[in-house]
Amino acid sequence: GTEEPVITKGQDGRIYVQIPGATEEQRAQAERMIKSAAYLEFYLVSKKSAQRVDELFDKGLAPHGYQISVAGKWYVRDESVPAPDPRLGFLEAPNGIIGLECAYGVCHKVLVDGGYISDKRLIELMAGEPMKLMGRTPTDITALLDEQQGAVGGTKRVLDLRKCDDAARIGLAVLNTAEQWTVDPERFHSKARNTPFGGWQVSGRPLATIIGTSLAFSRL
Repeated sequence: GTEEPVITKGQDGRIYVQIPGATEEQRAQAERMIKSAAYLEFYLVSKKSAQRVDELFDKGLAPHGYQISVAGKWYVRDESVPAPDPRLGFLEAPNGIIGLECAYGVCHKVLVDGGYISDKRLIELMAGEPMKLMGRTPTDITALLDEQQGAVGGTKRVLDLRKCDDAARIGLAVLNTAEQWTVDPERFHSKARNTPFGGWQVSGRPLATIIGTSLAFSRL
């Protein structure tokens, strides 16, 4: 029989796939599969999912540890129920890991430094495309700079968010794509510490987040 396939990155954007022990028929089948288009499809568990969710809200039902928000149909933490201990290990802790605080650094290290995609494409995938899915328009920083009188020219360009139209809808992230740092779960802002990336040496780090005209988060 065949052994586990070996997949390696080659030059000029090529990817090499080796299948030790494969017969001519198996190699031909593998070639057809590799050349065929891949599709990722999403399906609702039920066509009546939205209706059933509404029924849960109407009946006042909520998962353990949560309650229905008084401001709308969504769940919020029930503070009367003790939260799970964030110091628990993987076997004892509830499902899920903390990934948001190191997501950009890990993806930048693996995908950009690994030569699979560019910095620009990573930002598109992590910020631009999700905003489009939510019906929002990504902030075009270059266009904003060009709109402001006197913003063009020189090596430094200053943007005054207070002068922008509809400034409340602006969302910006300041990134240092070259910063090297180590993922340390003990320094997470979250109370949870569950992550498989602890101790990783990664590259690229968010320095600040600007929502509207306010600095929401800063390492500057």
